[in-house]
Amino acid sequence: MNARWWWLGYAVAVAVVLSAMGWFTATVCTGQAAERRAERAAFADDTARLALWRMDSRLATVIAREAGRPYLAYNAFYPAAGALDAGGGKGYGNFKQGEVVVPSPLLGLETEEVLLHVQFAADGVATSPQIPIGELRQAAVPSLCSAVQVTTATDRLSAFTHRVSRKHLDAALLAEPAVLSEVTTERIALVRGAADNVANQQAQLLSSNTFGSRSGKEQMARNNSVQSMTSKTQEEANRQEIQQQDYNLIFNDAARLNGIPVKPDPTTTLHAEIMRPLWLGDDAERVLVLARRVRVGTGDWLQACWLDWPLIRQQLLGSIRDLLPEADLVPVTTNGAQPHRLATLPLLLNPGTALPDWEDPPPTSSLPLIGAWTGVIAALVAGGVLLGGALALSERRGAFVSAVTHELRTPLTTFRLYTDLLAEGHVIDEAERQRCLNTLRSEAERLGHLVENVLGYARLERASLPTTALGIAVLIDAMHSRLTERAQRAGLELVVDIAADLRPLAIRGEAQAVERILVNLVDNACKYATTASDRRLHLTVTRHGALAAFSVRDHGPGIAADLRRRLFTPFAKSAAEAATTAPGIGLGLALSRRLARQLGGDLRCDAPADGGAAFVLELPIA
Repeated sequence: MNARWWWLGYAVAVAVVLSAMGWFTATVCTGQAAERRAERAAFADDTARLALWRMDSRLATVIAREAGRPYLAYNAFYPAAGALDAGGGKGYGNFKQGEVVVPSPLLGLETEEVLLHVQFAADGVATSPQIPIGELRQAAVPSLCSAVQVTTATDRLSAFTHRVSRKHLDAALLAEPAVLSEVTTERIALVRGAADNVANQQAQLLSSNTFGSRSGKEQMARNNSVQSMTSKTQEEANRQEIQQQDYNLIFNDAARLNGIPVKPDPTTTLHAEIMRPLWLGDDAERVLVLARRVRVGTGDWLQACWLDWPLIRQQLLGSIRDLLPEADLVPVTTNGAQPHRLATLPLLLNPGTALPDWEDPPPTSSLPLIGAWTGVIAALVAGGVLLGGALALSERRGAFVSAVTHELRTPLTTFRLYTDLLAEGHVIDEAERQRCLNTLRSEAERLGHLVENVLGYARLERASLPTTALGIAVLIDAMHSRLTERAQRAGLELVVDIAADLRPLAIRGEAQAVERILVNLVDNACKYATTASDRRLHLTVTRHGALAAFSVRDHGPGIAADLRRRLFTPFAKSAAEAATTAPGIGLGLALSRRLARQLGGDLRCDAPADGGAAFVLELPIA
């Protein structure tokens, strides 16, 4: 089969293997990229959950504090009895003359996260425990709060009511699921009784502290004197009220879970919802509040805590800046479970894309892929080299058979012809008989040289050559006669020139190998320089650094550049070339170069400027 078809089949196989490897690599890389994305998403989700936990923990104290405030605290002052009756008027503002009142803990209170506490009465009138009115303002300023605080609270109340009305707040609370805590009249009576005990003790001190009986300054002084005495009683009342609310809340939830219908108790007079976070107003003027509904008998109030959303946003994002530097908080007004939603406020966390603690893991499949590709490429290269070697061997075998057949046919024909003439006695003249014998001897030497080259090349493929120290002058003298005789048979004169500094030196080599190389070089020169006008054949030994250079030069036609590239290829001469050129099969120079390289040197071909050809053998100096 033609070598071209072999290479075409090999190319198809290589394409199939590389395509399979490319598909496998793409699949592995895609899977690895998906794994990295999944790991990054999991890390981002864990980081977002940690950020949500931080923000919810930060907000929990604020919400718990505001949700735990008793409903009475949303009035600047309220009766010391601890509760209002069912018909308590607008905004808890109608008190009886001589009745002891207690200032709200919210009066004059300033907190970072809360802008204002607001209460809407049933008729829509908005008040704030931080804005005392009428004679109560005279009692509160400046002992309980400053005028600046009241002015600021008044401005904020105006801004709040401009954005939010009772109607809007009522609709928002109705849209959210409500949780009521119920306090019975008996429980209110207990709280009222606890407050009455303290009120009786204060009666003597406050007998003159009725509305309209003293000047504003005297009222403020007496209020200051009793404030510390009433605070403990109020705190106890508030604590008992909250405990009762929590108890009723747990009871109602347990009843609902067990399928027991919960019906309002006719004796119940107070319904207080749990504070719920809400977004109110338009998008441009949206406010964040904690709001609840409070029912006392037939009275209905809406209480709201206006939160400072810009400040809260800044604090929350600052607390997670190390986790999510590009995070943002987005208000959400819809109900239902949503990813990355805070549990305390209706906010969605937008984590962003930056994860400062994330580092892409090293590709775990790179080394196996590199190993697989290396193995496949090595196998393909080895296969190509093997195929090329097999095809080259096949071509060399064909060329060898062709060349050897031609080289053997000529001397065998000469042997047969001359031996027949001599055997049958057709050559009677002694001079002619001697010529025939010389021809037979020349052909025999030619055949012997051919066989030696072939056998030497075969041995060189299987074993290496041992080297020893060989004196340069001794080596040249030993082969001088043989080289001179070969040159003389071709009509050439061998001229030997050894540099004086090299005569006492030695080279590393093997005597028979060096002799065979030089014999081959002289034999080639004798074949191709027979027509030269200058009949000299030069053998020169010079030194090139640590190498001794043996140069064999003739004055023949020289060697063309395109032929010089394949001079040292085994069996490079075809049968046609052997028939039209000097005898030989193209093995001598290939054998000589391989022998030179096994000895640690090299063999090259030079083209002298004045014509002819020169072969230089370089061997290391011992």
